Amino acid sequence: MCAIHGIIGNRESIIEHMIQAAHHRGPDGNGKWKDDDVTLGHNLLSIVDTETNSQQPWIHEDLVLTYNGEIYNYKELQTELNYEFTTNTDTEVLAVGLKKFGIEFIEKLDGMFAFACYNRTTKELILARDSSGCKPLYYGHKEGMLHFSSEIKSLLSAGFDRKICKQAFKHYYNQGYNSGYLTLFEGIKKLVPGQIDVINVKKNENKSYNIN
Repeated sequence: MCAIHGIIGNRESIIEHMIQAAHHRGPDGNGKWKDDDVTLGHNLLSIVDTETNSQQPWIHEDLVLTYNGEIYNYKELQTELNYEFTTNTDTEVLAVGLKKFGIEFIEKLDGMFAFACYNRTTKELILARDSSGCKPLYYGHKEGMLHFSSEIKSLLSAGFDRKICKQAFKHYYNQGYNSGYLTLFEGIKKLVPGQIDVINVKKNENKSYNIN
C-alpha cells in the first residue's frame, strides 16, 4: 500500500510523527529526506522488487521522489526510456521518466498512484494523483507551510485540528461521501482525481493541471 508524506520546510521531527502514524500502510520499511526547503517521508510496502531496492524517498539526479501505487505498464515504459535501469521497480521508471519528460510523462502512466517529486535545482515540487482517484493525497497548510500525506491520520499527528468541516459534513449527509477536494476535517483537503500541482517552493507559486 505504501504512504507518502511531505512538508515545505525543514521539519524532520514532524515527518517522523507522520511516518509513525502511517506505519500500517508500509511495514517493510520507511525513509525520509530533507533539505532547507522540503522534507519528504515514505512508508514502504515492497511488492515487485526487494525491500533494499524499493527504499524511498528515491533520488535520481536532482529529483527526489516519494511514491505510492503501481504503474501497470512500467515494463513498456522501461523500453521506451532507453535507460540503464538498476532495479526492477516502477519507482525508478517514474523517476527517470519525470526527469526526461517532466509532467508530460504522467500522461503515459497506466496505473494507480499518488506521488510527490521535488526538483532540487528548479525548487519545484510536483504533487500528482491518478485520474481514477484510486490513491489518496491529502493536504493542508499549518503555520503557513504546506503539509501533505496519504493519510489524514498523519496530518492530524502533525498538529492539524480535529475540527469538523461543516460544508463537507453537509455533503456527506446528503450523498454519503465527500466529493471534490473536501474532507470531513476543517483545513484538510484532497487532490481530486487526475490533479497535478506544481509548486515553486521558493517563489510560493502554484500551478494546477489535470490529466485525463
